Amino acid sequence: MNAIRVDKENKYYKSVDDILYSYNLDTLKACPTNKIGQIEIPNTIVVIQAGAFIKCNGLWGSLKFPSSLRYIEDNAFDGCENVAFVLNDGLEYIGISAFDQCQSIKGILKFPKTIKSIGYGSFSGCEGIKEIILPDSITVLYSSTFYECKNLEKVTFGNNLLSIKNTVFYGCTTLKKIEIPNRVKYLDVRAFADCYALMSVVIGDSVKKIGSMAFAYCSNLKRIVIGKSVELIGIDAFSFNDSLQEIYCKAVNPPFITTSNFNRTQKNIPVYVPCGSKTLYEADTLWGKFTNFIEVDYTYQLTTYSNDELRGYVSSTYADCISQQAVIEAFPANGCVFTRWNDGNTDNPRSIILNKDTSFTAIFDIKSGFYHITVLANDSSYGEVTGTGIYSENSLAKISATPLFYAYRFDKWNDGNNEEVRNIRVTCDSVFTAFFYDYLGVSHIENTSPLRLYPNPAGYQFTLDNAQSLMKEVYLYDVMGRKVKHFPVNAPSTTVNVSDLPKGIYIVKISTASGVLVRKVQVMR
Repeated sequence: MNAIRVDKENKYYKSVDDILYSYNLDTLKACPTNKIGQIEIPNTIVVIQAGAFIKCNGLWGSLKFPSSLRYIEDNAFDGCENVAFVLNDGLEYIGISAFDQCQSIKGILKFPKTIKSIGYGSFSGCEGIKEIILPDSITVLYSSTFYECKNLEKVTFGNNLLSIKNTVFYGCTTLKKIEIPNRVKYLDVRAFADCYALMSVVIGDSVKKIGSMAFAYCSNLKRIVIGKSVELIGIDAFSFNDSLQEIYCKAVNPPFITTSNFNRTQKNIPVYVPCGSKTLYEADTLWGKFTNFIEVDYTYQLTTYSNDELRGYVSSTYADCISQQAVIEAFPANGCVFTRWNDGNTDNPRSIILNKDTSFTAIFDIKSGFYHITVLANDSSYGEVTGTGIYSENSLAKISATPLFYAYRFDKWNDGNNEEVRNIRVTCDSVFTAFFYDYLGVSHIENTSPLRLYPNPAGYQFTLDNAQSLMKEVYLYDVMGRKVKHFPVNAPSTTVNVSDLPKGIYIVKISTASGVLVRKVQVMR
């Protein structure tokens, strides 16, 4: 089905651009499965109904939801592989599997502050997502929400999160670091299982139970911090983790574990336990298999920061039980130097007496003869950039700009250069901004020329008429960016034969003496 038509006399439904809506245009009911092209949702829509766009693979481009939208129901966009979505402020509810397998959701997925619920499996299999930012309004992450988002590298949780259900981040194989907020009470079964790249896990102080296999098969996990309220660690919660190097357990009484927990962990690694708890852990049947317990003082929290993570990082220890001394140390990156702590002290490493919650920031500067190259994108939802760093004078800095979606294109850098990948001779601190645009929307083109394209839609041919101005060449591209036609013109008008092309949307580029013109044509029969 290519279109949904509604009789003009119908008082219950309405059709706009072949899509079915409620009569008053507050609910989007259904999109025909075979509809092709970009769509725009009216700014009156409050609800997108369950399954409205399921498997609509002919749709493409960027879809920005209207500010009126509040509810996206179950499976609404399930399997829409060619659409990049932009979530709107005001959105409150995302249903079960609403965006399942939507591969064109790429880069940073930032949820609006208004969102209250993100349904089961709603972004499962969205392999283009690299970063997730959750607001304070989310209290529960339901099962499989981000299941097998295989390119996910970073997650920022909101401060009011209480529960992470089963398999939420299962199979997120590029995720490297997780810090569970202090208000979370429960981590469910396999919540982070099969996250092969995960190296560091910090579990907040309100978690009482860690579900079975929660971190199983995280084969690169090196450091675990277990919060002070944990009472039960489920079967295989940390099993099959061969690389574990240190465990910090803040619970005074040893949490209940099973024989399969830490089944591949070397038993001589350091296990840091609260002051006075060493004998309790040594006496525990299963914890007692570890041989290197070290008591530390977890009473107060020591937090360390870097003024610029590009310039260096900071490490810290917990306080000693007797002296209450902790050690902080700053590690400058290549081309940088540690200068001082935020309180003016210059000792590095530095011993401090920890008698209250304390934070320190390391101040790093760039050495003489080195410069900071900053690489930005004009719109991070359109493309990503690389190359930001500290470089020595006269070295070559390689910077790149990559569109996130086939409908997006790189245009140029802020200095006019149009190479996607280029080498910069470093002579000073510099900022380079990559400009991306929506290739299929062609909204970046100045359409002030007299060029006419008709008929549109076209059946078997269409005409290009540029008044008295000469056209040199014509190119046609399909929606995947592949060139399908190219021919010389050298005339002010021409007829283009498209009888050999399948139905669909095509981009027409016309080379003229004054520049390049772009138009969009739809071939229908």
